[in-house]
Amino acid sequence: MKTLKTATFALIATVSLAACDAADRRDESGSAADPRAPAPAASIAAAGNEAAVAGEAPARRLAPWQSTALLAPDGIDAATATEGHREALSFGTARTTVEGAVAAGSGIAAIGRDVMAECGAGPIDATRYPGGLSLHFQDEKFVGWALSEDDGPRWAMRDGSLGIGASASTIPRGDRFDSTLGLEFSHDGVAGLIENDRVVALWGGTSCNFR
Repeated sequence: MKTLKTATFALIATVSLAACDAADRRDESGSAADPRAPAPAASIAAAGNEAAVAGEAPARRLAPWQSTALLAPDGIDAATATEGHREALSFGTARTTVEGAVAAGSGIAAIGRDVMAECGAGPIDATRYPGGLSLHFQDEKFVGWALSEDDGPRWAMRDGSLGIGASASTIPRGDRFDSTLGLEFSHDGVAGLIENDRVVALWGGTSCNFR
């Protein structure tokens, strides 16, 4: 009889603990979590380990400020929602494709569209974004970009070498020259301006600078 009572008590305790655990999982009121339940970080790590065992790398979504486009001499690399994945958009890509990719990947909406009618290369349509980024289009094709501010989203070069406010120490003296714009440089396929040994403007592809 004692053995039966002990077994019955153990069974009741087990069922009660399971019920409490289920109730805690259902509770969305913000009350304290069951101390026996794994912490969210541990749960995420466990899920990642399970994915790794299955041969699948767990995908982690990036916040908008982590996923701005990277600038390159031949176009931009637009962020996607998955860490480590970017979409290369070369000059010549359709305007709708470029604008759509930037908006979808970074979550940063354009703040305006302009027409620069008197550029040396002919009229250029520009789409402007926070942080001083301007994407240039001709005949609805992506032809260039320009960067001129350092507030808001941080747009930077694909290789991480240059950005607004970056030290100009990596730019060889032989790539610098004086122009009506100021101390200008042309280096590794991109150009820009230097003030107080800092990069204050960058552009690639077709630009619209009045010298």
